[in-house]
Amino acid sequence: MVQVIPAGKSCRPDQPSIPYGKVYCLTPNLNINYCYSAQPLRQGGWIQIAPCARPGTVTVVSVVPGRKDDKLCRGAWTNSYFYSDPALTVCVREY
Repeated sequence: MVQVIPAGKSCRPDQPSIPYGKVYCLTPNLNINYCYSAQPLRQGGWIQIAPCARPGTVTVVSVVPGRKDDKLCRGAWTNSYFYSDPALTVCVREY
């Protein structure tokens, strides 16, 4: 969890959230070599583990903590996603 804000307020667009009295703003913890549904990465929302190599999924190739810079991506990546707090670059292979 990154921050707790009053009910009725919104988290940043790159943060999934849980409204439970207050609003809990989260930063994803994505694991290298795991596969996820791509749509929530693009549009915000809950990120779910998904079958690998299916259309609409991604495999996390590398994660760059503390920076928002896709020039630091390694491996066979095709797209990247950035998070603000903490700063994070997630490099993925899209299918």
